Order: sequence, then structure tokens, then C-alpha cells
Amino acid sequence: MKYKNICFSIGQISLAIGLILNVFFKQSELISFFIGLLIGLSLVFNITFYLSLRKKKTD
Repeated sequence: MKYKNICFSIGQISLAIGLILNVFFKQSELISFFIGLLIGLSLVFNITFYLSLRKKKTD
């Protein structure tokens, strides 16, 4: 259970940081790279969390 909570937390934090970078910082190649990286990490961790919840419900 602890692993699932950590996945969800990392996903939400990386999404928030990615969106903050997108809104408050001037667009450059480096900022765009970090935005893409953080949003991608968010997708991976959040999908992992939701799939683990689904797997738990079916067991």
C-alpha cells in the first residue's frame, strides 16, 4: 500500500511542477524539456497507481 501512495504522490507533484514551469517561466529548450519530462513522469506514475487500484479491486 505504501508503494501505491508514493506513486500517486510523485505523479501529482511532477504534474504540478510541470504546469507551474509552463505557466510562470519563459519558454526555452531546457524548460520545454523539463516540462515534457515531468508531465511524462506524471502520466506514468498516475497510470501505474490507477492500474494497481484496479488490480486490487478485481482480486
